[in-house]
Amino acid sequence: MLQILFIVFVLSSVTLLVVEVIKVVAIYTWKPTKSHSTSHPISIIVAAHNEYENLQNLIPKLCNQSYHNFEVWIALDRCSDKSRELLIDFQQQFTQLKYLEIKQKPKDAHPKKYALEQAIHQASHEWLVFTDADCIPGSDWLTSLSRQQQSHREIVLGASPYYKEPGLLNVFIQYETFLTSLSYLSAVIGKQPFMAVGRNLSYRKPLFIQGQGFGRYKRITGGDDDLFLQQHATKANVAVALGKLANVYSIPKKSWSAYLRQKIRHLSVGKYYRRSFQVQHVLFLSLTAAQWATFIFLTVLRYNIAAILVVLASVTVLKTLSHHLAGRKMGFGYSYFLMLPLEVMHTVLIPVIGGLAFFRKQVKWN
Repeated sequence: MLQILFIVFVLSSVTLLVVEVIKVVAIYTWKPTKSHSTSHPISIIVAAHNEYENLQNLIPKLCNQSYHNFEVWIALDRCSDKSRELLIDFQQQFTQLKYLEIKQKPKDAHPKKYALEQAIHQASHEWLVFTDADCIPGSDWLTSLSRQQQSHREIVLGASPYYKEPGLLNVFIQYETFLTSLSYLSAVIGKQPFMAVGRNLSYRKPLFIQGQGFGRYKRITGGDDDLFLQQHATKANVAVALGKLANVYSIPKKSWSAYLRQKIRHLSVGKYYRRSFQVQHVLFLSLTAAQWATFIFLTVLRYNIAAILVVLASVTVLKTLSHHLAGRKMGFGYSYFLMLPLEVMHTVLIPVIGGLAFFRKQVKWN
């Protein structure tokens, strides 16, 4: 019996390592589209609900892009703060800045999706680029995305890491964001797109219009990014933009309770994923659970401790090195020397949060 458990531990550990290495190889061998002049017009769209302070920081960053042919649309969703007055002031400085106000939404629509939909219809250009009000892009962000917006592509995905701050929560957020980005970006490179983040997303306006917008998911919270991607992505029409210049940084949560609410909102759309993606996720979680359950059980019983530690140490070192390589290509990483304890935390926390999200009937945007 113990020998069987030892075999399960080794096989699950090696399998998880191989999966991780495959992701890293995809990222590390990715090559951007060869540099050429791009000047097609782009519409940047942001939905904002009482985001006065964040818009103060975001608007100058959006309007001072090194790319020149673009407009910025801010969809003010039932704002009761001074966001409108702020945008009017900014319009004196930035001629490409436009906004629309939404006083009320239809009962059958989610507020953020409705705001985005109204801005999309108002947008003048074919290529749309999305981010959130609490994000900060670099000055070359739009240029980096535009280079991947080729004639045969309809969707471009980027990464959106969080600012580094002191504390265990932030260390974990950096790790979890890195793993998520590694998974969905490598999946696109491997011709199996399944997820996107709305903080750094681009697609063509005709794709949205002809695909009837957010479709059957327009009423639920979330999914304006990953569910939209699953509805419209093919193996050939999605690209990624990698590197520091293409990243959009976001403000991390300061407390565990706020992070929990955010993750429940993010993971709540998982129940609407395609069945094949759900099965893959369950298999991955099952392998991870098998690895750590057998490790704990065998360690408590002191069975073949030396061999177990050699396997664990080898896998940890190889994962850490591979993550470092992927991080260099993606333009961000985490505290690599803490990989092992962070993996344990991730193994425990994410399935629990996912379970809460699955059974939560309603989650709010703002």
